[in-house]
Order: sequence, then C-alpha cells, then structure tokens
Amino acid sequence: MEMTLQQLTPNLWLNSSELFTYHSGIFVSEHRAVVIDPGLKQNEIDALARFVRQQNWQVDAVILTHGDWDHILGASAFPNARVVAQREYVAKTKRSAEYIQRVIEKTPDLGITVPFTPPRADETFAERMTLQVGALTLELFHTPGHAPDHLFIQERANGILWSADMLSNEEIPYVIDHLGTIAKTLNAVSLEDVRWLVACHGEPTNDLTEIRARLENDRAYIAELQTRVARSVSDGKSLDETQELCADISYRQSVPDNRGAHHRNVASAYVELGGQVSEPVGWRRAQLEIMPY
Repeated sequence: MEMTLQQLTPNLWLNSSELFTYHSGIFVSEHRAVVIDPGLKQNEIDALARFVRQQNWQVDAVILTHGDWDHILGASAFPNARVVAQREYVAKTKRSAEYIQRVIEKTPDLGITVPFTPPRADETFAERMTLQVGALTLELFHTPGHAPDHLFIQERANGILWSADMLSNEEIPYVIDHLGTIAKTLNAVSLEDVRWLVACHGEPTNDLTEIRARLENDRAYIAELQTRVARSVSDGKSLDETQELCADISYRQSVPDNRGAHHRNVASAYVELGGQVSEPVGWRRAQLEIMPY
C-alpha cells in the first residue's frame, strides 16, 4: 500500500505512512514546494516524489526536522533540492550513522537500500531561520530536548505549526536527548495564532482545545517527571525504586508503547539528574539494542 495524500490546507499537503502513524509534508505556493521529512517506506517515498512531479512543482528544499532515522530516509528522492536542518544535525547523524544503518537492516519492510548514508545538510541554522516558498514564509526554530537538532516549522498565514516529534496525541514526549532541555523547550512554545498543529506521529488537529491540551499535558508530564526523579536521586534511591515512584505519573496519550517510552524516560532522567547505574539504561540502552523506538 502506498502513502495516502491529504490536502490539509490550501498550501499544505500531508502524506501518511503505513508505519508509526508517520506523516511527511509538502508546503506549496506558486508551484514552488518544500518537502518535510520525506518517508517512510521506499514505495511511499517514490509515490511522494511522483506526486510532486505530476503537479509540476519545483522542490526548492527538503527540511529535516531532526536526524532520527525515520525522518531522513527520503531526501535523495529530491536531488535538486537543498537539504535544510538545524546545526546540530551534522554531529547527530555522524554519531548515529551506525545505529541508523542497523535499524534499516533490521526493518526490511522499509525497502530502503543498504548501505544507507544520512543526507548531507546543505544549509543549517543555530536558533532561527526563514524560508520563502512562493508567497509563503516558513519560520524554522530550534526546539531541542527530544533530539539536539529538533526543530519546529511555523507558517503563520494559515496558522500552521509543524511540531515534528513533539505535541503528539499518540506519543508521550520521548526524552531521548535531555530532560532539562525539553522542559525549557515546552515552556517556551507559544500557541499564539496556531490553528493547525501537525506532529510527525499522530493525528493533525485544528481543534484549539486539543492543541492547548497537548501542550499543557506534555508540560505537566515533563515537570512531574523532573520533580519525582530529582527527589528520588536526592533521597539516594535506586533506579528500580525510582521506577516504582514514577509508575503512576499520568499522561493523556493512550498508545500501549508509551509504557515502554515512559520507563525509558525515567531511566534516562535518573542518570541525567545524578543517579548511579552500572550499565546503560533508558534511551541509551534502546540505542545499543537497536530498537527503532
């Protein structure tokens, strides 16, 4: 089955993969286009590129919202477009190149040719940058914590916020990079003028109550995680004891996989906040075990 294309707004097309409730996007104006995180399976990437050609759109750029393996697979389908990413993308993909390769090898349903080389970023930025797409203005801004190079995309004319791997109705915040940083990122997010929220995993929404609830609940989850783990480390408790103390932290996302993600969040936070362990735990252990998250 190929991806399903949906016109979300007059200037934004969304495609949905068979896997992980994953979405890629196309911002388009005046026959100019920017593609976001093209993926996920090879047949879906090919269909996306074919659709763009059929519309006679010129793809000026591919934006990679961060360097996690599932967000970087399809950039080569648009060889004439420049690849845009946050500055930390270069170091992140260099560190994780072997992990990305092994995940692809363990996921044959992707149909991705191996060996796979992460796409090279042609243009990077530190905190903010602006891209013009025909008559549209896209604002990119750094939102680290899930990943060191994570970014949001805002298109204000139509009130769109593309939140990549954050603010999902299905996934809790995956604190793969740094708990303190993701807390700062969430506290800095503004929903002013946001009328559409699009996450790479989960359902897009234009329900303003739902949009606010996602941000408020994720802020509350991260704050409670910080508080409980910090108290546990201060009290000299073990990781197992800390997991017990954090077992009932609430979150609104109901997908069963969140139980494992929460367990990894607690373990990673425990180490970040000074807890002592004898072996890799949390998201670090998931990476060593080649888990695709």
